[in-house]
Amino acid sequence: MAKLVNKAELSELLGYSERTISSWQGEDNGFPVVSRGERGEENVYDAPAVVAWLLQREAARWGGESQEARRRLVSAQASRAELELQRRQGALVSAEEVRLGARATAREVRDALLAIPDRLAPALVSIRDAATMRQALAGEIGKA
Repeated sequence: MAKLVNKAELSELLGYSERTISSWQGEDNGFPVVSRGERGEENVYDAPAVVAWLLQREAARWGGESQEARRRLVSAQASRAELELQRRQGALVSAEEVRLGARATAREVRDALLAIPDRLAPALVSIRDAATMRQALAGEIGKA
């Protein structure tokens, strides 16, 4: 059953300003107007039809957002599955595995460098020339 109202009554009924109602009406988006008044006359609105229009508008707006959220979720899940597959196939390693490998390599290099003085000390005692000493050290470091 239609309840016909003017803009002021519709504004009070819905809790929106008359300016907002005018804006909706001007958007050419199917806003229900029973009759558009001529200059100086009021427009007439079917209040239940306007409420239905608002509900439909909000449902479409939220439905669109939920579709976008669903699309982003599916995309993220697909990316995660692809990364997991690559990891299982050995194409990817975890950051923790890289960190552990780098730490082990750094320890090996450190240990090799720390062993140089013990190996070279006896030979360096007899060398008096700095260039020869550098060459001996560089050769040992190159072996490490």
